[in-house]
Amino acid sequence: MGSVQQSILAADYVIDKNGNIRYENFGEGDYNQTEKVIRELLVNANYTVPAQATNVSMGVNFSQIGSPEMYFGYQEIEYEGRVNYFGNSQGLSPNHVVNYTLPNVSQINTIYLSGKWYNAPDSMISEGNQSDIILVYKAEKVNVVASGNGTNTSLIIKLDGHNINQSYLGSDARIVNGSAVVNVGTPGLYNIVSGPSYGVHEVEIVAKPNFRIYTFTFG
Repeated sequence: MGSVQQSILAADYVIDKNGNIRYENFGEGDYNQTEKVIRELLVNANYTVPAQATNVSMGVNFSQIGSPEMYFGYQEIEYEGRVNYFGNSQGLSPNHVVNYTLPNVSQINTIYLSGKWYNAPDSMISEGNQSDIILVYKAEKVNVVASGNGTNTSLIIKLDGHNINQSYLGSDARIVNGSAVVNVGTPGLYNIVSGPSYGVHEVEIVAKPNFRIYTFTFG
């Protein structure tokens, strides 16, 4: 079998015992279909498959997650063929600062921006003290791949229009004067919300200058 070539950051390949590719999926999502194919191959190979497969070791039940990974940056969207999840009428403006006006937040899995954001190829960078991101999601945990763009910055995280209480506080957040604060510096994965169960919520990120966001991920 020849080598597998891919030009998209995330891709799943299911390969059978003979080395043949039986299923491929580019980008994030379709976890249920991937699991279905794996189950069918295991059954065909005479393995016993449990009725429901939940990733207990990581505490993640992918069947309960209703939000895909979401990428920021015009190049990530345009050149990689990913879905444009942005709900602002201003759209993307490569290598420019856009002062976004917050529209009516109505759609799940749609990113709404407010304030000034620099549109970088692989990310977006906050350019103001009131640069917000609002997203309605379905999951238990919300993470961001982000950095301080060479500095240290901080975020305030709100949930469903209110300050987050201890039950939903992300592992990288702490309560300061009643608000959930996340300090962001080196590039990495930051857990901003960690709920007690899966559900639909509205998360708001209030960013300070130099906050650079690459991706939303969910657990």
